[in-house]
Amino acid sequence: MDTDDKMTVVGDVLSEPLDSEKSEVMIPDILRDTEEDSDNSQQRILSLPPPPSYDVIIDNLSIGIPPHKVYIPTPIPIPIPQSITDRLSRRKKVDDSASGQPAGDDRIIRNVNARIQAGEMMAIIGGSGSGKTTMLHAVANRLNGLPIVAGNVSFVPSTANDSGGRDTEGLLKKGMISNVVGFVRQHDYLLPHLTVRETLVSAARLRLPKSAHDYISEIVEQTIQELGLAACAETTVGGSGTTGQKGISGGEKRRLSIGCVLVSFPSVLILDEVTTGLDSFTAYHLLLTLSRLSRKGRTILISLHQPRSDAFYLFNSILLMSRGSVVYSGPTKESLTWFKALGHTPQERTNPLDFLIDVSSVDTRDEVEEREGRERVEKLVLAWNERQRTEVEKRGGEPLAVPEKKHHGWSGRMSGFGKHEDVEANAGAVADGPTPGKSSSVTKRHNTLQQTFILSPRSFKNMWRAFPELIGHFLQAIILGILMGITFYQLGSSPADIQSLKTLSFQVVPVYGYMSQVVWTYKWCTSMVVLDRELEDGLYKPFAWMASELLAWLPINIFGPFLYSVLVYFICNMRMDDLHYNFGVFVIDLIMIQISFVSWALFAASIERSFARASLLGNALSIFFLLSPGFFLVNVPGWIRWFRWISPYFFSFRIVVITQLRERDFACEGVTGPALSQCSGSNALRALRISPEQPIWPMFLGLLGFIVVVLFLSWLLLTLWKPGGVQHARKVSSDHHKGKEQSDPEIDIIRGRVDVVAENVKLFHVRRKLPSLEKVETPILTDVSARFPSGEVSVIMGPSGSGKSTFLRMCAGRPLKAGVLSSFEPQGKLLFNGVPASKRTRHICAFVEQDDNYHLPALTVRETLRYAAMIKLPSTISRKTKIARAEEVLKMLGLRDCANIMVGGELLKGISGGEKRRLSLACQMINDPAVLIVDEPTSGLDANTARNVMEALQDIARSGRTVIASLHQPRSDIYNMADNFTILAKQGNVVFHGPRDQLLPHFALAGYVCPPLYNPSDYCMDLISVDVRGAERLEASTARIRTLIDHWHNRHEKLAEFAATEHQVKGSTLQLEDRPEHTPIWIALPVVLERTLRNTWRQSDLFWTRWSQAPILAVCFYIFYLRLSKGPTGAQDRIGIIAECTSSLSFVGFLNLAATYPMEKTVFFYDYKSAGGRYSSATFIIAFTLFAFIPEFISALIFSVIMNVATGMRTSSRIYFEYSVVIWAQLNFGESIGIAFASFFDTMGLSVSLVSVFLTVASQSSSVFSASLAGFLDDIAWIFPMKYAARVLLVNEMRGLQFNCSPADIADGACTAVDGEQVLDLFGFQDVVPWRLTIACVALTVGYRIAAWAILSARMRFV
Repeated sequence: MDTDDKMTVVGDVLSEPLDSEKSEVMIPDILRDTEEDSDNSQQRILSLPPPPSYDVIIDNLSIGIPPHKVYIPTPIPIPIPQSITDRLSRRKKVDDSASGQPAGDDRIIRNVNARIQAGEMMAIIGGSGSGKTTMLHAVANRLNGLPIVAGNVSFVPSTANDSGGRDTEGLLKKGMISNVVGFVRQHDYLLPHLTVRETLVSAARLRLPKSAHDYISEIVEQTIQELGLAACAETTVGGSGTTGQKGISGGEKRRLSIGCVLVSFPSVLILDEVTTGLDSFTAYHLLLTLSRLSRKGRTILISLHQPRSDAFYLFNSILLMSRGSVVYSGPTKESLTWFKALGHTPQERTNPLDFLIDVSSVDTRDEVEEREGRERVEKLVLAWNERQRTEVEKRGGEPLAVPEKKHHGWSGRMSGFGKHEDVEANAGAVADGPTPGKSSSVTKRHNTLQQTFILSPRSFKNMWRAFPELIGHFLQAIILGILMGITFYQLGSSPADIQSLKTLSFQVVPVYGYMSQVVWTYKWCTSMVVLDRELEDGLYKPFAWMASELLAWLPINIFGPFLYSVLVYFICNMRMDDLHYNFGVFVIDLIMIQISFVSWALFAASIERSFARASLLGNALSIFFLLSPGFFLVNVPGWIRWFRWISPYFFSFRIVVITQLRERDFACEGVTGPALSQCSGSNALRALRISPEQPIWPMFLGLLGFIVVVLFLSWLLLTLWKPGGVQHARKVSSDHHKGKEQSDPEIDIIRGRVDVVAENVKLFHVRRKLPSLEKVETPILTDVSARFPSGEVSVIMGPSGSGKSTFLRMCAGRPLKAGVLSSFEPQGKLLFNGVPASKRTRHICAFVEQDDNYHLPALTVRETLRYAAMIKLPSTISRKTKIARAEEVLKMLGLRDCANIMVGGELLKGISGGEKRRLSLACQMINDPAVLIVDEPTSGLDANTARNVMEALQDIARSGRTVIASLHQPRSDIYNMADNFTILAKQGNVVFHGPRDQLLPHFALAGYVCPPLYNPSDYCMDLISVDVRGAERLEASTARIRTLIDHWHNRHEKLAEFAATEHQVKGSTLQLEDRPEHTPIWIALPVVLERTLRNTWRQSDLFWTRWSQAPILAVCFYIFYLRLSKGPTGAQDRIGIIAECTSSLSFVGFLNLAATYPMEKTVFFYDYKSAGGRYSSATFIIAFTLFAFIPEFISALIFSVIMNVATGMRTSSRIYFEYSVVIWAQLNFGESIGIAFASFFDTMGLSVSLVSVFLTVASQSSSVFSASLAGFLDDIAWIFPMKYAARVLLVNEMRGLQFNCSPADIADGACTAVDGEQVLDLFGFQDVVPWRLTIACVALTVGYRIAAWAILSARMRFV
């Protein structure tokens, strides 16, 4: 085939060369699209002045695997020098080679050469794992630590542009790439509480220069129309399962991410898997839009998985890759000619893009085919490399040609961290340079102040709509205020009340401040996932983001402390004379403390994005803040005493205690002797080493200085420190095939055949408008009737928003989350062999959801499948057979190449998206379920892998199983694999349901005949999709869809009687399998426990944090207390150390849980819903308890060694044992409370707030902080372990202890107590028997774990 031959590509078929007239006849009218027949409004976005044009040159680029890094296992890991790590890695390679393991290649991408000129669009295609995503990240300068082994990427200004052919003399310097490149990642990072329109408007305002702001509304509206987002423009985006809010669909999120970049008019547009999650109609028209943009001077690079063949000639060039090597790189029109010359010619009626992917892919499902595929690909790579060498020789060794003018691109060798060295030092930048026809001042980007004004409304809306988080903040303020009020209820003038007032003056600040720190650390760590991506894109400066977030949340950070202050001040009966002054000082102090710890949490999250590490870092330094003020420890060691001057607690404590005690005398009726000295407020201040004459205004300046300094350090870290990049998972060695004989994978699972029938299924989303509570109904599904027989593959197709995923969730028995003030109202019937859907039928259905975020990130693919096999397969099957079954499914879905790579997650780059999709399918296929429901099984897969997956589904169906799948972009051979089709239009209206061979005839009867050389799937999608590109197209497509719906209803009514009779006959002969599939605890428990241990061990921050938080806390305490004395302040110091030991440990237990439990819970919920993998909640709780017990108890032992022995507290074998046990009990208690709340609520942010409040209630009511506790609260406190722990520790320490107090110390109030018995009398602990309370404490702790299990079990009823 000559390169000059004219080829016509229509639908999903490549025909022989045809003339233009014949080709025009074969393209359906509904798909015709030219710029001339588009109305004026849809061309406005394309007619705006284009940005400067750039060519992209990739010259001999090779990218290596990430360097293996080893860390010293500390909570904040310390890296071992790379030279030592490299030496260890080389030694391991030698050992692996000696043991027979094949040596791995150290390159991800090898010797890539390509040039994409301005005005062109290149498609990067290839199978999963071919390096497409890495290639795009390299061009976009976002490699995140992957080393550049050789080569470079250059951006070269084009010689002319569409604005009139003038030279573009803008100069691109290092760091200016983000101003030129628009990059759409594979995953969507969007704010969950903004609407689609608001997201696009804020993106346009941030990305476009000031001169374009007059066009923003027009640009946004046209982008919405071009991307088909008009129907959801006012819908909030929504987030993942942790946000608790359902928003737009996955495909709509993908288009929105693209739109956020399109509105910026970048010179170079890079899109990773641009059409994944989109239906074929939307995907094709998106490619048309990109093609038109490229013709306006843009340079566009995109990666694709399953492109339609009519998109083939939309691409000017193609980069075809296989396993990191180039198979072809050049013009699209020459690609088929090149492969024909190598002996590979596409068959007639074959999509050329599918052909290219197929010829460069290796099918690993069969050893023979795999060997042949590897040989074929190796020959193709060698042939291309030989052609490249020939071209280099012709150029005389010079790099790829560039225009004959000064080279303005960044080039040179790129460093191993993705940065570019030896960049030409040219003055100016594209972002600040001239655009043709415009002055440089017009095109300048926004300054920091302007960015703040743009970001502030966005931040405020995202905050205000986060209802669970807002509720958590206000509940925290109200509950803590009431708690502190009743803990120190109506203080009077007795010595016990004076002691309580001193405690309140200090404790009122840490109680609220520490809660704010915990909640805001979690909030900042989750928010910075989006921040890091937007900073990579250069959208704004860190200062602008910080200012906008702080301003948006300022009303909450003022009103919350105000509520807390009012409740505490008046319930506790704090100082009432000169009320305006004293209360005003109190409120201002609490507001400044709130802002101080919001800032401190931001500082911790700026250092570490991991909540586990950030919370550990913040907590460790907070101990210094807490102990340095001189309350819990009066005489702070001199070498650490300076820390008080940077402690917000120090400043705040003095503000409150001075205003409450200065020049105040207490009545102290009936008090005589040494205790009378404490009835003077001035003496009480002197006992705390505070001068009664000390002014308070310097303390306010200290708080203000703390806020300013911490925010400055946070800004500096966000500007210079980049910890938020995605880490790369390492390959894990496996014992597979190490001398182990594999068992026969055949399994004998007897299941009945199950037919699934939907009868007149309807679904409405009902919401209530505020404030009128008016009822608004939105139809999601409209009268869906369908039958999905066993032994066949039934496919559901429809555009985004047609209700496919919702209908599949209903079939699988999964709950639908409606949101606040909303609900779903279903109608109709779903029948399984004639039995209405119920929990019993749900557990025969395996459901592969659209999202793949339920895998443990640090497990390998092989381990994930093996654990799934262990849990899901019947107990009668041996372990060896289960492992063999896992290997069989691994091979069936082509996952052997990535079998030993960790799955990865949000912050850990593991396997590719397509491989993760296949892994999700494999986990559900492994036990051969009776009904397999798959939501978009081919999304994110290349064309070859998608076909292989559909073949696997077809094999499952042929074994008698029922397979129901939704598809977006099926290729023509996949279309022929389906037995039945259900076609849904918008709002779930059925357009067709029946056998595949009746689909096209049905549409032909309606007047729509599919052309002979056209993919039927694409044709159907084109027919039922609404074309929103202009009013005329919208009206015509809507009318066409309405006609098709009416046509189906008319036909369906005629067949209804026959269908009902047929169903009745068949249904009466079928029996539904009446056997719930539970995995016994003796099988599931060791598997779940091993899985959790292995996943946590490989995440060193989670593993070692759990072991070390309590010991590090003890070390921080020890730094201050050192060896306790028996001097005048000995009693106060001991009260302080016991108060800390009975208030902080439960929070440590919760923080340990918060870092691991949400991930484990997600996996458990998924397993619980799975067919055959349903182990009990008791199994899960016992496994998690066993996993946590050893670290908790050893941590408690170490904590006790430091605090009970090293500090000089009274000790013996009995006292040490009791000390350790009550410390363990508090750790375990905090974890149990966290399990209960995190299980009950989907939103982890709300759980963090409520748990923090609950633990504060428990610690404050332990009767150590207040000797004036309200009677009813004192009684309630017996349900908390801290009540018992405080008594055990205080009695063991104080009983029989004598303090060395002189008469002068007693007279001036410096001596708090003369002996331990006086302290016990003060708190009323005289008759306490420690060992009995220790036993009661352990029993209560076990009871809380049982209660947490009960709450989890109750929650499982709604999963």
